Amino acid sequence: MKLIYTLNNVSFRYPQNQADAVSIPDLKIHEGEIIGIVGKNGAGKTTLLKLLALLIQPTNGELYSYYDRQQITLLLQQPYLLNRSVYQNLIYGLKIRGKHENFDDEARQVLQQVGLAENILHKNARSLSGGETKRIALAMRLILKPQTLLLDEPTTNIDEFNQVKITEILLHLKITTIIASHELTWLQKLTKQIIHL
Repeated sequence: MKLIYTLNNVSFRYPQNQADAVSIPDLKIHEGEIIGIVGKNGAGKTTLLKLLALLIQPTNGELYSYYDRQQITLLLQQPYLLNRSVYQNLIYGLKIRGKHENFDDEARQVLQQVGLAENILHKNARSLSGGETKRIALAMRLILKPQTLLLDEPTTNIDEFNQVKITEILLHLKITTIIASHELTWLQKLTKQIIHL
């Protein structure tokens, strides 16, 4: 399998802090793997995801990524949806990337992928339930067809039904998926490859 990340003695420290937010002595991630990151609040899970998303650079050490930022997408714990229709939210990232075709087929396909009905396409995204919001936010990333998907606490503050749905979606993805969560038992349903912070 293709090696897509190598981290050697990587650490990151926020300017206002005295201690490193995260420190990774050695990490290798291969294409197609599902990797779990587990740790308590403040352990550095989100910081590690931002490093892997290439949104921040290590304070020390070396981080190699096979893919560039356009091929990596990150879904943070509190997803933000625009005060527009579900459809407008779904295609927002495509427009930002300069694409202007008709995206009706892509929008329907990605809704089906996350287990939501087409009839919500023209609903205001802000009217959705918490679980639907998480799934639409995930669909917004999947429509971009990323090579690497990074997720921060994707099942926090949603009901059991939506947790099951998100688990099913992630198990059927065929891309590298890196998931930070404080729920070890849930991560173990997805992968045995778990990084403890």
